[in-house]
Amino acid sequence: MKLLSYDIEIYNEIPENGDLHEVIPSVAAIGTTENDVQFFYDEPYMTKKTSKVLVNKMMDYYKDGYLPWGWNTVSFDFRLLAYYSGMIEECSILALEGIDGMLHITFNKGYYLGLDTALIGAKLETKLHHVQLKDGTMLDGMSGMLAPKMWRDGEIQAVMDYLRVDIVQPLKLVFAIEQNKGIKWTSKAGKPMFVGTKLMPTKDLFKLPEPDTSWMDSPKLRKDFVNWIPKEILKKYNIRV
Repeated sequence: MKLLSYDIEIYNEIPENGDLHEVIPSVAAIGTTENDVQFFYDEPYMTKKTSKVLVNKMMDYYKDGYLPWGWNTVSFDFRLLAYYSGMIEECSILALEGIDGMLHITFNKGYYLGLDTALIGAKLETKLHHVQLKDGTMLDGMSGMLAPKMWRDGEIQAVMDYLRVDIVQPLKLVFAIEQNKGIKWTSKAGKPMFVGTKLMPTKDLFKLPEPDTSWMDSPKLRKDFVNWIPKEILKKYNIRV
């Protein structure tokens, strides 16, 4: 299986209403291996022209047999890129034909699972939480929530270092999932957890039976992950939401 890891960081914070139409990307990256990571960015933030270049580049990889891969890419990364670039159809195809590791948990269990939790469960190094700033000091506790302000403050390299690991570690996670024949993690209560699954495109996850979410207060509905995709495209994939 040929995979193209994808992740994106943002320039401004997500508004309280969660509307990604108002969010501007700062930098994105794609990669096929640890030694093949490409960045897409401008200063002070990614231009719409660059966002279109990114979409077209991913489409080229897709046509060459690579499947987009990431963690929560359907609901966030591709949605954001679709809104910003205006290339809704292309981003919809990449999202539905691609593989979203988190959705394998959500569609089987009904809840989210963080990438760090999955990486730890696979006995891999986590996301990058320590980055070097321009003045040479080290910042502990780095996260995606800090990335927008850091980028605006000119900490470009630190954000790119963080993003690079978000490209590379998911690629390593793939091998662990294939070897374990599923995704392992430990619950907050310390209980070993496991979802036996093979990695499959998002379009195929919709064929899975719905999990029991009656015990959850506000379960996220499957349609909420793809409600940004035009209905005519969902119909082509026999996805009914």
